[in-house]
Amino acid sequence: MHQIEFANLLVDNINIYCISLMICGIIFYSLCKKANIQLFDPLTFALANTALADAVPIFLFLENKIAIYDFIYFIFFEILFFVGVFSLNKYWNKTYPTNTIKDKFYDKTIFRFLFIIYTALNIIKFRQLGIPLFMDSSRLLLFQNSGGLGIISRILPFIKIYCLLFCFRKIYFRHLRYILPLIIVFTCDLFDGSKSFVLQYFICLFFVCPIPIRRKTIFLTFILFISIIIINQYIVLEGNIESALVSTGNRFSASGDVYYSLMPYRTYLSFRIEDSFLFLFKQTFAPFKIVDYPPNIGYEIGEWLKGTGEATGPNLRPSILFLLLFGSIGGILGGLIYGVLLSLLIYLITKLRKNSSLLICSFSLYAYITICSGFTGPLDLLGHLLDIVISSCIVIFIYLIISIKNNDKNNSFLSSAISSNSRK
Repeated sequence: MHQIEFANLLVDNINIYCISLMICGIIFYSLCKKANIQLFDPLTFALANTALADAVPIFLFLENKIAIYDFIYFIFFEILFFVGVFSLNKYWNKTYPTNTIKDKFYDKTIFRFLFIIYTALNIIKFRQLGIPLFMDSSRLLLFQNSGGLGIISRILPFIKIYCLLFCFRKIYFRHLRYILPLIIVFTCDLFDGSKSFVLQYFICLFFVCPIPIRRKTIFLTFILFISIIIINQYIVLEGNIESALVSTGNRFSASGDVYYSLMPYRTYLSFRIEDSFLFLFKQTFAPFKIVDYPPNIGYEIGEWLKGTGEATGPNLRPSILFLLLFGSIGGILGGLIYGVLLSLLIYLITKLRKNSSLLICSFSLYAYITICSGFTGPLDLLGHLLDIVISSCIVIFIYLIISIKNNDKNNSFLSSAISSNSRK
């Protein structure tokens, strides 16, 4: 089903879509409440995005646009996937380290070092490749054929998280001189052209600052978020409220674009991946330059639908990807295993938060955000494994330098103590 066909279906049956959205919203709100997940948690946003996406196949089924067999597969996959995801939920560290971060004497030095690197890399990126905010082409293609500059995109996200956490923590304790570095980081994000970066600021703010959140705040935040989107569409569409509501529905349903692209008329049968394990192996190790990248299935679907030659396409959500890889039965079992793996990764990463330094907490939060991207698309997570490895190497390198410096100080102290004793 093409996007225009789905948009027309949405316009004619907006009430059915709202019912689908409410069903998913209630289910995923119950999951968040039962799992005791905080409001500004990366997993909360991942689940909200999943709720928006899952409303699409429910809507299509209610409109008799997808086969009951495919809908049953979707339901079973989602159930087993989230059974796997929350299998280790009681072992996750869900508390934010607002009061347990151990401030170290070297935190300022680390911040200055990483902030200089962050600024320098952004200057190089904008000068050599351009400013994505003012570019006509997709910002996702910025580092394509960049001649090795792609390493910048793998280093910057972790450094940005550390700079944000450090600045927010200092500003919260009234060290207002760190507002300027925060403005610089914000400006770089703005030039990158992504709209979702604002969510990271809220996540980082509540991660290190002990700001209480009430249910009233949650409700008002939700209403404000929806209102901003509708008002924005109302202004863009020159005062047509009905079109603004439909446009907002289109934006919400975009999270599930792969569902209306492939599930109606069983279109997914045209995009089966034959050698599944080789595909996953290449997708995992291609960023390490060990093997070549496999064909981008999302781009192939986009080209089949639009035929424009643009490198764009729907994001392959777990249920669709595993269906293409392993078929219905294998896909359902694969969803359960994938959910358990995500749960295990969340457990291991969140465990690092407990009584750790700001640097370790920053790495934990960055890796946690990256893992949560696996809810929207496993290929996104596999593509960012190298980023986590590089970030961990940066952390190890910094601690190695600190350790060497401390040993030098201890040795000099011992030498001076021995020499003074020998004089006596």
